[in-house]
Amino acid sequence: MRKPRLNRDGALELAVRYSYINLNDQDEDNNGEQTDYTLGVNWYINDEIKLMLNYIVAEPLGTKLYNGRLHVLQTRILFSF
Repeated sequence: MRKPRLNRDGALELAVRYSYINLNDQDEDNNGEQTDYTLGVNWYINDEIKLMLNYIVAEPLGTKLYNGRLHVLQTRILFSF
């Protein structure tokens, strides 16, 4: 994968993702489905450091463990050497 071109302040990358999973399985007891929506921002500070931030909204439906909406904030730092 190609790295973005960096300027004096680095580079920003925006991401959007949609995912769906059907949890109905004959071998499992936790049936239902789940839909996830993700918004992400990546900041390439320089060629060696990248900060990543994701906001995820997960909507499990019809499961025995949880019904409703989950909000997840996820952050990561990548060091490349």
